[in-house]
Parts: sequence; C-alpha cells; structure tokens
Amino acid sequence: MQHDFVLHIGANKTGSSAVQAFIRSNLNVFHNAGYLVPDSHLETSGRITGEQVFAFQKYVVPNDEAGLTAAFDRLKAEAGQNTVLCSAENLSNPGRHQTFTEIGRKYSVKVVLYIRRQDDLIASSWQQWHSKVLDDFNAWLITALQSIGHWER
Repeated sequence: MQHDFVLHIGANKTGSSAVQAFIRSNLNVFHNAGYLVPDSHLETSGRITGEQVFAFQKYVVPNDEAGLTAAFDRLKAEAGQNTVLCSAENLSNPGRHQTFTEIGRKYSVKVVLYIRRQDDLIASSWQQWHSKVLDDFNAWLITALQSIGHWER
C-alpha cells in the first residue's frame, strides 16, 4: 500500500540525525522511488536538509492543527501521486499526536518511530548534554528517570 505521507518521528538519541543525513544524501533515490522530500520549512522551494523539526515545532507547540493540516494539503497537492517523506524527532514527544487528528482522517500516514533501550538513552543523554553542565551523575539520574525514556507515553 502506498501512503500519502511517511513520518519518521524517532525519539531523541535514537539516530534521527543519521536518518536525516541518509535522506539528504539520497534525494535522487527517494525521488526516483516516488517520494517527495520537503525542505526544512515544509515547502518545496528551499534547500532540502532531510529534516523538518523546526517547521513542525511551529505548528505542534501552539497546537495549530489547522495550520499543519494546510501545510500537509499543500505538500500533497505538490506531490501528486508521490509519497511525502518527513523526519522530525520532536514529533515523538508526548501530546504531539493531537495536532495530527485531521491529517489522520484525510490522508494515509505511515509513522516510523525509532526508540532506544532506556539505559542506553540515559547514558547517551548524560554523555552528550548533561555531563557538560552537571557534576553529579547520580543526582541527575534521579531526576532523569522521572522524565526520559518512558516509551509507553
């Protein structure tokens, strides 16, 4: 079954940057396979980076479902029979799905979610971000276990 949209929504620290680099490096392959990859503004006129994180942020943070649906309508009109491929790791954050209710009614959407074992996620988060500003891993861990790596959410 061909979908109207494929959304890669990998959670943080799950290789989303690598997926986006792959998309960017293989635009011709995706194009020849029937995919339209929008630019970083969810349009088709700009430089294609393989990600649309900040464009989605503009719609999902204020819960602007009408604006996001209009952006998807424009993309689908431009794509025609092709599938639109987007990647934005911020879409896996809790509550973000609410902005896609109308899109889910109108279009066939395939969601690709990458997750990571919680212990790997916590270790990687500490190493990349938190170890640079905090000295006490154990103190940070108590707080982190309450907020990250809960895939059931």
